Amino acid sequence: MKLLICGERRAGKSTIIARLSDLYGIRHGFLTEKHTVNGIPAVIFRILGSPDHIVLAVNKEGVMTPSKAAFDQAAELVLTLPHDVPIIMDELGFLELCSPKFCSAVIEIMHEPSRTVIAAIKSERNQFLDAVCSVSDAVIVNISELGRNAALDLAIDMLANLF
Repeated sequence: MKLLICGERRAGKSTIIARLSDLYGIRHGFLTEKHTVNGIPAVIFRILGSPDHIVLAVNKEGVMTPSKAAFDQAAELVLTLPHDVPIIMDELGFLELCSPKFCSAVIEIMHEPSRTVIAAIKSERNQFLDAVCSVSDAVIVNISELGRNAALDLAIDMLANLF
């Protein structure tokens, strides 16, 4: 199953992902997080359980500017995630478009029928997110339509049989 938590910015996608991760003991996957690097707003990539991170994008003149090389490096890490345990992908959106390698790595994982993936995705669409959402066993839970608590309850119900 590929459970996609979809919503607008600040709707609570990452909060739901964190709660599901804690509830079901999911310890594999990746996070993209906003941080400050050398005083500049940035987005970092971190494999769960690792203290290391990759700076994916930095704010240049008010615009978050992604690094293709950094996303390509992150793609290699994504492909090393274990196959036999559920994984988290938090979050998928637009910055990834700079790296066909990263997009392909995510799509490759999404198409593995035995994988359980729980991912946060932006509600706005692009070619990459359309490909993520079109995977045959993908189920989309839309926070904007349900509200955060109802979306969490629905996600728990959907995952209950897998754990």
